[in-house]
Amino acid sequence: MNKFYKPRKQNTPFPSTKRAAQTFIVIAMFLLEICVHSGEQHLLFAQTIPQNPDLEQLMEFLAINSAAVPSLDALEYYARYPLNFRTLNERQLQSLTVFSQEIAQRTASFLRRTPASTLEMLQDSLQLSPLQILVLKVCTRLESRNLSVHLAQTQDTSLQIPSVPTLQLWYRTRTRFWASPQRGFTSDATQSQQYQGSPLDLYQRLTVRLANNTSALLPNTLLEGNITAAKDAGERTITDFLSGYLRAELGGKTHIVVGDYLVESGMGTVLWGIFGARKSADVISPATQQQFRIVPYRSSTEQQYFRGVAAQSEFVFPVNKNADSVRLSVKGWYSSQSRAARVDTIANVATSLNVDGLFRTRSEISLLGGLLERIGGIGAEISHLETNERNSLFGAWSVGAVAMLIDYDKPITSRSVMVFSGQRGVNASIFGRINIGEVLLCAEIARDAQNNIGGRIGAEWETQNWEFATLARAFPTEFRAPFGVNFGETPKPSNEGGLYIGAVWKGAENLRLNSYLDVYTSISSTATIPVPVRGVDLFSEATWRIIPTLTAYIRARHETKTDVVTVGSGRNRERIIFGRGKSSLRLHADVGVSPELRIQSRVEGVLVSFENAKPQETGVLGFVGIQWKPSEAFSATMRLVGYSTGSFDTAIWQYEQTIAGTLSNPALYGQGIRAYCLLETDIVPNCTISARGSLTRRFDVNSFGSGSTLVNSNTDAQFYMQVDIRF
Repeated sequence: MNKFYKPRKQNTPFPSTKRAAQTFIVIAMFLLEICVHSGEQHLLFAQTIPQNPDLEQLMEFLAINSAAVPSLDALEYYARYPLNFRTLNERQLQSLTVFSQEIAQRTASFLRRTPASTLEMLQDSLQLSPLQILVLKVCTRLESRNLSVHLAQTQDTSLQIPSVPTLQLWYRTRTRFWASPQRGFTSDATQSQQYQGSPLDLYQRLTVRLANNTSALLPNTLLEGNITAAKDAGERTITDFLSGYLRAELGGKTHIVVGDYLVESGMGTVLWGIFGARKSADVISPATQQQFRIVPYRSSTEQQYFRGVAAQSEFVFPVNKNADSVRLSVKGWYSSQSRAARVDTIANVATSLNVDGLFRTRSEISLLGGLLERIGGIGAEISHLETNERNSLFGAWSVGAVAMLIDYDKPITSRSVMVFSGQRGVNASIFGRINIGEVLLCAEIARDAQNNIGGRIGAEWETQNWEFATLARAFPTEFRAPFGVNFGETPKPSNEGGLYIGAVWKGAENLRLNSYLDVYTSISSTATIPVPVRGVDLFSEATWRIIPTLTAYIRARHETKTDVVTVGSGRNRERIIFGRGKSSLRLHADVGVSPELRIQSRVEGVLVSFENAKPQETGVLGFVGIQWKPSEAFSATMRLVGYSTGSFDTAIWQYEQTIAGTLSNPALYGQGIRAYCLLETDIVPNCTISARGSLTRRFDVNSFGSGSTLVNSNTDAQFYMQVDIRF
């Protein structure tokens, strides 16, 4: 064995698996005992539809240790332009992120069978979770003929409130300020660190929609245009990033987009949005995610989108007298744009791509336009729909395929899993799903441009008190899908195999237990660890509505995985491979003191062990926060946090309520305090003004960041202000 590497004797194929399993079993039994002993006692407290939708809890549900929530933009878009509750279909429900394929099918089927459904009827009949009800309430409306009522306003379908205007406009502008400048703005910066633009951080977006639902010739017609401009602090112009699109939906069957867009197909191996679903408290939906659609691009994240033209059309053919039908969906797209890349001009190759979208220094700016990307793609999907529910072995099914030719004007030699390998080639996949009795099966197999084959297969089913999902995935080391995502330990489908199992217990109306187990391994070594990385990830969360005004959350997680540490220096330097174990426990309470006032409090602890490589570390975080809404025109949210951890290894993530359209989920580590205050007001008609200030003070350091982002202070203070104008 090479003396440079020194594995520990304790290493097993899955480091510390026995200890991890024992920890998880104890935690799971404790939470299950709470469920069993509390279920009968509190059955009288039925779930109620939230009176004040709390999207903060939804974000907590979707993000554990992640700075991104995949459907944040979609949720906000549908809150502004809600879907028709009466005609929701499976694909629309899945786009609302918390609905898995099986639950989406049952929900859509219930709505077809019961045209006069209300949200309460749906909740009582299908045992939907409080967060699923919350999303439906925020993102859908009741509609009868040309009259509609947003569900967030009322559940009374007898009200005759005029529908939303035919012409709608939504303008948003946002800016951010820093109290302490980064080094790139100061005279201390070296020439390579100097920012070429001003400290102004600015975001602007304008969306215009023209809807016509009454035309006899083209009913359900929609025209929409959007333009987004963004400038990060240090960039040169307010249109440093400029994006836009025009789209048309004709008769609800044909969808055309010109400009910027995303393409989602199958389970996401080859084509998906920028952020795929990550492991979270939503233990069911991501395992069987499947889509076939074109999505207009509204984000300012400067990666993984297409720029050109795309079209999709749908054809429905009846197949029997029971009103069953076959749906054929076809789509095609073409994209051409320049990508920021570092180019070796002598060899005429691109050695790396810029994926962070920051162009502040001369070095970053020099990467602009380094690589020309051209992509053309086609796809088709056939679906069998059962309109009338019957007791048959095989129910709804679909099968589809997609292929796209990727072509660059220079070869890419980067080894990053984030980018394409080579100069041109075809990425393709075949995918499908089928209902067999009570079980939904789905699968996708994909081929990349270098003929590497990877894929995944998942299943989902439900019993009276349980929901289950499982997913197996396998992607070779060299598999590259620059526009795809992976649901697993890594965000990209490459160098990973694993088995995931998720379960939800819902035996009591006011109590839920969500758990998952993920066992994974890299196929070969990684960029930072010279051996295959193996691990076990276990998670469990109990949500308990003790009384209508008090909800408690208990979250436990333990993960054991291969890691490496370098000790010594020079000729005595060696890399020690070990099994790192990380355990965390969260206790959270949400109290409704009155209809106007809510109080939240949390205590969270984390323990990280490094076998014999170095001493174990601990961390703890606690906060108290209030939400005050004295009127419909004003609300205030405040939080004070204290934390103490050994290092970033014991960092604790916390989701924070922030300006609409943005996300704050910082990893807090070291010793310090953090506070923020968010104010929102609608005192001006058709206008929402939001302001947010945050402050983080570290007691164990004298500065934040490094290089050009270094702040010569132990305090980081930021201020956001946003204005939304809607007509």
